[in-house]
Amino acid sequence: MKTVVNANSIWLDRAGMPHNVEISAALFDIAGVEHVLAFVIDVTKKRRDEQELANYQRRLEFMVDERTNELKLAKEQAEQASRAKSSFLANMSHEIRTPLNAVIGLTHLMQREATERKQKERLGQIDDSAQHLLAVINDILDISKIEAEKLQLEISDFAISRLLGDVLDMIEFKTREKGLKLLADLDPTLPDAVRGDPLRLQQILLNFLSNAVKFTEKGQILLRAKVSEWRDDKVELRFEVEDTGIGINAEQIPRLFSSFEQADSSTTRRFGGTGLGLAISRQLAHLMGGETGVSSTPGKGSTFWVTICLEIAVNAQRRQTVTVDVDFEGEIRRTRSNAKILLVEDDPINQSVAIEMLASAGIHPTLAEDGAQAVKLAESQHFDLILMDMQMPVMDGLEATRRIRQLPALANTPIFAMTANAFGEDRNACLSAGMNGHIAKPVDPAILYAVLFNNLPQNTGSAQAATPIQIRSSHDSSAAEGIVAKLGAVPGVNIKTGIAAMRGNVEKYVNLLEKLLAHNDTTRLRTTFDSGDHPTALRQAHSLKGAAGSLGLNRLSSAAAAIEAALRENRPTGQIIPLLSALAEIHGELSDILNQRLDSPTQNIGSFDASQAQALIARLLPLLEHDDIRSGDLVRNENDLLSNTLGSAFADFVRHIDNFDFPAALELLQVALVAHPEYRPE
Repeated sequence: MKTVVNANSIWLDRAGMPHNVEISAALFDIAGVEHVLAFVIDVTKKRRDEQELANYQRRLEFMVDERTNELKLAKEQAEQASRAKSSFLANMSHEIRTPLNAVIGLTHLMQREATERKQKERLGQIDDSAQHLLAVINDILDISKIEAEKLQLEISDFAISRLLGDVLDMIEFKTREKGLKLLADLDPTLPDAVRGDPLRLQQILLNFLSNAVKFTEKGQILLRAKVSEWRDDKVELRFEVEDTGIGINAEQIPRLFSSFEQADSSTTRRFGGTGLGLAISRQLAHLMGGETGVSSTPGKGSTFWVTICLEIAVNAQRRQTVTVDVDFEGEIRRTRSNAKILLVEDDPINQSVAIEMLASAGIHPTLAEDGAQAVKLAESQHFDLILMDMQMPVMDGLEATRRIRQLPALANTPIFAMTANAFGEDRNACLSAGMNGHIAKPVDPAILYAVLFNNLPQNTGSAQAATPIQIRSSHDSSAAEGIVAKLGAVPGVNIKTGIAAMRGNVEKYVNLLEKLLAHNDTTRLRTTFDSGDHPTALRQAHSLKGAAGSLGLNRLSSAAAAIEAALRENRPTGQIIPLLSALAEIHGELSDILNQRLDSPTQNIGSFDASQAQALIARLLPLLEHDDIRSGDLVRNENDLLSNTLGSAFADFVRHIDNFDFPAALELLQVALVAHPEYRPE
């Protein structure tokens, strides 16, 4: 059988009504005779149903599109309303903060002048309320910026250790008031400098620490910082704040990082707060490529953590000195001063700095001046910890560490590199040689003390009394202060770093400066290089880099680092000679300052016309005398002129102005006018 027809058609019935029909016909043979078999099916109703279904589908699609547009419009209107609300809150927060700052400042002035006890109490209550209101306004401002998608990170290079020190410094007085112990556990492998938003990271950590203090009545607060993962030119850091407070129930934890949420309503009534801090912290962490979280046991305490991803700062300066030692120094002196430490260091300046830091914590190390001496001492004596330089004559620190690790008695002794080499490959080399970690030069006292506290055994028996190492100074106090004042005005000199390394002793600092410049005569380095002994020249540049950085001579340290890098990369002589000349010039400038006598004629500060300073001081003096807050605006507008006028005292002057301590600022200005009467208004 063969089909010959299969088609759709219109058929008219007798009444002339059209019908949709399907026609099919087939040709087949019966006993040699061809026959046709045909079928005609009326599909009118089927076609009508199909048409209605198609029409209904089109109407449904239209309705969906219409509803989608309505929802889209409603969403846009809601977002506009949210942005308008956030913008309003942001503007109002700014408007409120301006007079509130004046309230806080004027209250501070009145507290200082108040003599009656009741007056002081009431002013203290005003100040507490104003500070609380300012904190609430700041939280509202941040959350409104986040909701309006207007919060942007301010990216800059910063030192992790300095930031952590500042954070601990800010919170330390609160822990002291409540009788809590404040501790820090800092990973020695933390990068020296990173690139990110330091203020926002500081905000997260302060929120965590403030909450920890708020909800802890006894015990301790611990800030822990460590490296989670290295990612080429980036690093993931994890910060934890652990307390021994009231803890949190498991069912309450999921709500903690939501806006306007706390553990429960009783928490808000008892401890105060808006419940915005943790929500803001989570959003800030997300902006910085990280997460936040918490683990807690009711009645035993909580641990809040945050991870962030930061770039390694390529050209950032070395880490700054942390201003808070979190009492590690005192704890070491009290509980670990019997420990025996081997200090392996060839540079006499770095030896003095390290010995001074260790002596301040009650520890007197055994000194080895190269790796070979260190191995001999390790074979004959027991040491609880070894601080090892990397680049030394005779035997470097890496080879010395490998040999010490072969001694059964010292197979597990903590060994930490203490070196100016701070690149990733240097850290890896230290670990591969068998070291436990890396402490970068210039050595941050807080980092050093944290390493010692976490790795030294506790005292057994009676602790020996600490006798500070004495470094005889060739300068009396006034002469040393005069030299430091001159150095403070030199670009690239951070005297605070060096004096902090000497635990505030100015005479020791100046004495070490003299030793540094005498021992590291650049002529010797140039002679070594010209003789073709480039390995020794590289080691000399490396040594100068670390020693200069330890004493805050950043420009000299950077010049030595440039020479070290050039020698390490085997650059042509024509590229290295200018670097040696630049180093010699900087070395000469510093030597001239140290060789100057204080009885030489005092030079005028700055090169501007004295009449400009007179006119400025004539406006500033009456404002300071009357505690007028407008003096702050004048100082900010005339920053450069005042900096030249006040010299090294300018930083303290600005700090007093910012703290509304106008009498202290006035006293500094009057001292400057005694030294430079040419600036006194007529």
